Amino acid sequence: MTNAPKCAECLKPQPRLKQRTRNRWSSETNKEESVIQLLCDQCQHLGDKPRPIYNRFSGSRCRTCNQVQVKGATVYFYGKGFGVDCKTCYESEEKNMSESTTTYASQCRELGLNGTTLTSTDYASQSVYELRKLCRELGLNGTTLLSLGKAQIVEFLTTGAYTPKTTEAASTNGNRKIAESVAPGDNNIDEAQVNAILDQRLKDLSMPKAITVTLKASEASEAKDLGLQHKAFPLLLQVCSTRTKSGDTLNVWLAGPAGSGKTTAAQSVAKALELQFYFTGALNEPWGLLGFKDATGNYNRTQFREAYEHGGVFLFDEIDGSGPDALLCFNAALANGHCAFPDKVVPKHKDCIVIAAANTHGLGARGEYVGRMKQDGAFLDRFVYLDWPVDEALEIETSGNKNWTLRVIKVRQILADKGIKVLVTPRASIYGASLLKSGLDVDAVEELTIRKGMTDDQWNLVKGVV
Repeated sequence: MTNAPKCAECLKPQPRLKQRTRNRWSSETNKEESVIQLLCDQCQHLGDKPRPIYNRFSGSRCRTCNQVQVKGATVYFYGKGFGVDCKTCYESEEKNMSESTTTYASQCRELGLNGTTLTSTDYASQSVYELRKLCRELGLNGTTLLSLGKAQIVEFLTTGAYTPKTTEAASTNGNRKIAESVAPGDNNIDEAQVNAILDQRLKDLSMPKAITVTLKASEASEAKDLGLQHKAFPLLLQVCSTRTKSGDTLNVWLAGPAGSGKTTAAQSVAKALELQFYFTGALNEPWGLLGFKDATGNYNRTQFREAYEHGGVFLFDEIDGSGPDALLCFNAALANGHCAFPDKVVPKHKDCIVIAAANTHGLGARGEYVGRMKQDGAFLDRFVYLDWPVDEALEIETSGNKNWTLRVIKVRQILADKGIKVLVTPRASIYGASLLKSGLDVDAVEELTIRKGMTDDQWNLVKGVV
């Protein structure tokens, strides 16, 4: 790595650099000239105006307000390694950038810049992107430059230095006022304790919250505590409780990544509705569902037969990994209310609820799930579909190690942003927490639960950001 070429922006040795043409001001010719630079993945987008893109990942967060952005929303992309802004934050920043020259001049005077120095170069009227170009000529670049506001950039260009952002004084004054309002004149209230309480409260408010579900069938019945559940569980429970006009239950297809809690959710539905839970995995032959008669003529029953005939929640896990031919026998059972088993035709029990758990929507292999099969359209039409993403709040609450889980979530976001096709699921949080508790160090646990075959370049890229 020591012999690797250096990025022209951050001046760090990088194994892979990309050529990019940029306009630079030449002091020799006294005009702007185009130059070709070698830049790393992060620095090649510095100074660019962010572009609106379609958000492909439901877990993406705005780098400004830290809010999760839903899949399909418009976000503004700053380049690899620098994340996105939501539409609200971006428009707010644009509004700030379009403030009048007078406003920015007033801010500069508050920083000690005035007189002819202020008016000699009209920095305030220029966009922040143009000002960043000038800063790079003076040696200020990289992530430091990207973190500065416009007033700080103007200050640097006019004075050669900038005032770092600080909120400590304002926070202390605010906390002092809160302490006085809570107990005026009470010397037993320690301001430092108030600061600590408020800091912890703000930290808690910034974390996503897991939901706890309590079910009450009627006013006279006793409430049933189902404990911590996935954020989409109330909707799943409502769908499973729904009946058609003819009194039939709905068949539900849960589509979500590995480790997102689909099996646990189906078990919780059975518990909530006080029904037996049945389960099967991916199949390649119809007898796995219907059963079979052996050489002596005896019928061998299946989990599906039990649920279909006597009622219960039947989970068909990894259904999109099953052969399409094996599932055609499922069609009549799901929609027609009867199923022809090897021994007889059985009507569907009124309390038979079928839940299919999958990593896709049955349309074939995609992304990391290359072993998934494209299913028959008539079969897919017999389900209602519910997306089941990773619930990070539930992951944090149930893993057993909050700090480790936050690290896993951060790695997952980096992999998604950089397009590295490696799955880091909530299981990494659960397994990693257990391994750390057993005494292993963090580096060893990362190798065991997160790296998962990443190349050295990919792993160094992830470790460098985390």
